[in-house]
Amino acid sequence: MTRSFSRAAALAAALVLSIILAGCNLATLDAKIAADASASLPTICSLGASAHAAFSTIAGTGQVSKAAAADEAAAYAGLQSLCANPPRNVSAAIVEAGSIYAAIADSLSAAESASTPRGR
Repeated sequence: MTRSFSRAAALAAALVLSIILAGCNLATLDAKIAADASASLPTICSLGASAHAAFSTIAGTGQVSKAAAADEAAAYAGLQSLCANPPRNVSAAIVEAGSIYAAIADSLSAAESASTPRGR
């Protein structure tokens, strides 16, 4: 058992050393992931604005309840705030923005269902 432990320790040391010598910089990798995630937020914000505009068009016909319109308006206000002032924790912002967008999209789907004649 001691022999396999020392082999495992040697393998782990060799792996760590090879990563260091290969120039693998974890800080650079983290920065790349953060940059990629940051690029997603504007897309979610744009999709949310488009869904809000579509919802507003349908809500303007009067076929959406006031409660549904208020819920969607609150979700959109939250998305606008998040998009205007993204937090430093980009992954949390992406999750929150995605959740808010889902609420807006759900409101849009409900509004589209309400505006579609039932005979079709």
